[in-house]
Parts: sequence; structure tokens; C-alpha cells
Amino acid sequence: MPSFIREKTMWIVATLLLSLAPVCHASTRLICRAVDKQYAWVQQIEIDPERRVAHLSVAWSLPVRAGEVGKLEAVIEDMSQSQDGVPIYAFNAYPQGSTELTNMFKLFRLAGKWRLIGAATESQNGKPALRAIDSGLPYTCAYEK
Repeated sequence: MPSFIREKTMWIVATLLLSLAPVCHASTRLICRAVDKQYAWVQQIEIDPERRVAHLSVAWSLPVRAGEVGKLEAVIEDMSQSQDGVPIYAFNAYPQGSTELTNMFKLFRLAGKWRLIGAATESQNGKPALRAIDSGLPYTCAYEK
């Protein structure tokens, strides 16, 4: 094989590997922590895109459970990308023992900052009703292997 073909082939392989670098996030987890835990009932989020699951650590606001940290597992319903290539995650959590309640979340980055918005719906007589909605809180997020 002539050397110029070998060099061209190596250049193509190197370019291909570099172009796939952003896709490698799929094998890593995204860990997010609330910036101001005083106002966030979702304290931490661990996103596993490969398994399409999100684990949430939540602070209960009910007086009987004040101070307790609970766990919710959410199903990632949608993984898309913003115009600048940053992942957007939409996931739903179904509290254990409840078939009527759904917590819906969207984690995205806006102006360089991660934000989480959420809403809770409850099925009443087979019809969904909005129980709660939050305005969105900032989170610090980092990828971990």
C-alpha cells in the first residue's frame, strides 16, 4: 500500500474517532445536584442514558417525613439535543404504590446552565388533572464514568 493512501486512511480514521467523541456520553452518567437545596425537592439526579433511566433523590416536604431523603426511579421517555448539541432529557417518575400519580420532568441546559422543570398529574375518574408545576430550578451537572 502506498504511503499516501496509508496516511489518508489514518487521517480518515482519526477524524471519524474525533467526530464520535460527543456520542461517547451515552456510556457515561450525568449527575446533577440542586444549586439551592432549600427550594428543590429533587436534590440530585443521576441519568443513565444507556439504560434509559433516571434516579432521583428527593427531599419530602410532608411534615411526617420532613428531613427524610427518598428515592424515585424515572423512565427516560425522550432524549433529544438542543440546537447546539447539548442533550435534553424528558423523564417520568411513577411513585411506588400509586397508579394515578405521575411526576414529569425535563432537564435541559439554557444559557450555559442546567435547569429542571417538573409537573405532577393525577388521574381522577380516568381524566388527567394537573396537581403541581414548578418554575424550574438550576442544577450543577457533570458527566461521570
